[in-house]
Amino acid sequence: MKPEPGIYVVMADNGVGEFLWFKEEDSPIPVCGSSVYSLMDRTDHDPIMSRELFLDFCRWAEDYIKNVPGSLEDGSFDMDAFNRRGMALARRLKAEWGDEFVVRYVRPLMIQPVEG
Repeated sequence: MKPEPGIYVVMADNGVGEFLWFKEEDSPIPVCGSSVYSLMDRTDHDPIMSRELFLDFCRWAEDYIKNVPGSLEDGSFDMDAFNRRGMALARRLKAEWGDEFVVRYVRPLMIQPVEG
């Protein structure tokens, strides 16, 4: 399955483990757009990315759900390392899809785009 053109935002959320969002326009509101994938979709047999990358996104989102927000207060969760992993996943997604798609990474909780 091919993704529809637009802006895709990689951001973990602790609702149901959302990790990929879609926006039709580059506007700040809504910040992330509508949810494309969450942990509820982990059995999708035809994701819009490679299966390996999809499963890596699921593991990343699971890590967020298991560790946030409680461990942020006590400092036991390395949010910087988590964000680095998220940015790496966003770069992999961009590499798979090519230049005709926009892929952005947004830090959870901070809601600020990261360039890179």
